[in-house]
Formats: sequence, C-alpha cells, structure tokens
Amino acid sequence: MSERLVKLGLLLIIAGFIIFLFIPILLFTSSGSSKVGFGGCIVIFFIPICFGAGSPELVPLLIIIALALTLALILLLPLLLRKTIERIE
Repeated sequence: MSERLVKLGLLLIIAGFIIFLFIPILLFTSSGSSKVGFGGCIVIFFIPICFGAGSPELVPLLIIIALALTLALILLLPLLLRKTIERIE
C-alpha cells in the first residue's frame, strides 16, 4: 500500500511541475480578453496560508478550492499515516 502512495505522490508532484511549466505558455498565447487567475495554500505547522492573484472573479473561487483541499489533506493525513503511527507506538 505504501509503495502505491509513494508512486501516486510522485505522479502528483510531476503533474504539478508540468502544469506550472505550461501556465506561462498559455498566458502568452491567450488573447487579451481571457480571464486568468491563480490561488494556492502553503501549510506551515497545520496553519494554511492562502493567496491568490489575477482576475477578481476567479481569485476567491480558487482560494476557496485551495483551502478546501488543504483542509481535506489535514483531515486525511492521520488516516494515511495510521500504520506509521502504530509502528511508533
């Protein structure tokens, strides 16, 4: 099970880098009328710090999505690390 999670984690990291690399290309090739925005969350000791920039219509939605994903991660982390926690005890 843990090998599958490691592979899934690496796949998500690689997918994030690929998306991150293609964003500037999409920005330069899009027309001037398109709306662009981004949002993200950084978690430091289980305290999410959310940020966003871009189109005023898109930023609140992106921040809410990033915050929801961050909270889901915080809630699911003990379940994912259950076997590791049992080994320590």
